Amino acid sequence: MQTADSRQQTGDSRRQTADARRKREHYG
Repeated sequence: MQTADSRQQTGDSRRQTADARRKREHYG
């Protein structure tokens, strides 16, 4: 259970980073 949670957290953080980078590129 803990492993799945940590794995999901990693994916979420990675997704957030990608979104932030995309927004940064979009708004310059």
